[in-house]
Amino acid sequence: MTSLRIEDVFADVSGGRTFVRRWLPALPVTGVPIVLLHDSLGSVEQWRDFPAGLAERLQCEVIAYDRPGFGRSTPRHDAPSLDFIADEARSHFPVLRAALGLGDFGLLGHSVGGAMAVVIAATHADSCRFLVTESA
Repeated sequence: MTSLRIEDVFADVSGGRTFVRRWLPALPVTGVPIVLLHDSLGSVEQWRDFPAGLAERLQCEVIAYDRPGFGRSTPRHDAPSLDFIADEARSHFPVLRAALGLGDFGLLGHSVGGAMAVVIAATHADSCRFLVTESA
């Protein structure tokens, strides 16, 4: 097993701060990180040991974040819009991506996070290198 560094950071975004966890292998074999998008009521913590195993196995950076109102991110004071899936791609993800300095990226989304990943991939097709969705 190689060593992984785990970083917890907060990215400043409009309306507050987004909690982000990064799993960073000592010697990554690719510069394309995998961004995980959690399910409808999930958070970084619900991924458990999956991101660490993925980073170890693929030797690439894995990033997970709590959407606004979830986990350790700033609480929401309003209800999400009926178009919250597309809002993630249009509004939140680009700001978070800039705050994290992400160029090219891959996406892995679970459940509603999978739908968000599809819209993000379509919206940012010039930088999204791959897309994986799953639901259990």
